[in-house]
Amino acid sequence: MITLQEHNGFSEKLIADLKELISACKAVDGYAPMLYWEVLKLKRETPGDYCLYQNNKMIGYLSTFSFEDSLIEISFAVHPDFRNQSLFEELLEYARDHLQMVQYDALLLSTGEQDTALVNTFTRLGAKKTHAEYILRRDNLSAEEIYATDPIELVQGQKKEDGLRLAEVHARCFGSNLELMTERFTKAITMPNRRCFLAFHHGEILGAAHVRIESNGSACLHDIGIVPEKQHFGFGLQLLKLVLNTLIADGQTHFHMMVAANNERALRLYQRCHFSVGHAYQFWRIDKHFTFPPHYTLPKRKH
Repeated sequence: MITLQEHNGFSEKLIADLKELISACKAVDGYAPMLYWEVLKLKRETPGDYCLYQNNKMIGYLSTFSFEDSLIEISFAVHPDFRNQSLFEELLEYARDHLQMVQYDALLLSTGEQDTALVNTFTRLGAKKTHAEYILRRDNLSAEEIYATDPIELVQGQKKEDGLRLAEVHARCFGSNLELMTERFTKAITMPNRRCFLAFHHGEILGAAHVRIESNGSACLHDIGIVPEKQHFGFGLQLLKLVLNTLIADGQTHFHMMVAANNERALRLYQRCHFSVGHAYQFWRIDKHFTFPPHYTLPKRKH
């Protein structure tokens, strides 16, 4: 019998079960689904973690994440031995039922570049492809050489007012919601696994970078940006090298990040810093009012 479990944050037992599920998926698919291991361990305002079990074995997983004010990102996996049973659709519908009190416009899903089965499923549900992203990795232990005639200064954010500065840079670089980013970054700078950096040029703030140290020891670099009026002067390369050198000096050896597949300029920049391009993910947007095919009915699972 398959049972459905709802959680708000993953225990160590759930993390172990999920890792076993992901390993089985990767062995067949050649890639791992998009996962946010550190976020999964946290209690969140809105519970959004759902697992399917059979004989004490996790065979399906889905979690919801609110990283943007209008989108709910979906992370999911279904064991290869249990596919073609509409388990993903079941988890998706169950999650949507529990999101009724949340303000959002659409769901964001991702899949591997060559995963035609999932692409067909997304298409049947009315999803539209939005973009693709590469995962980049670097395991080079050497510090980066910096030759700068106009150097910048790197400062680690540690106070609440630094969170506001980080949010302002993010809004200017990426057009994000200032209030939402302020809340996020004022929390992030207090977390032991986070490093938030501000870049200054002659005393004026010009950019920022964020780092999340994951449970496997790898450093995830994200939200790296230079404000628009300071771009195209080589400051982005300086910022990236300074961040890498700071982390390397602290003993960090493995790095990764996600980059939009059509952002050739950024890809060239990261490759100059010894990042290699790996697997690509496709991202799909689906309206929250999507409908299932007529034959689909939601099973009544035992909890």
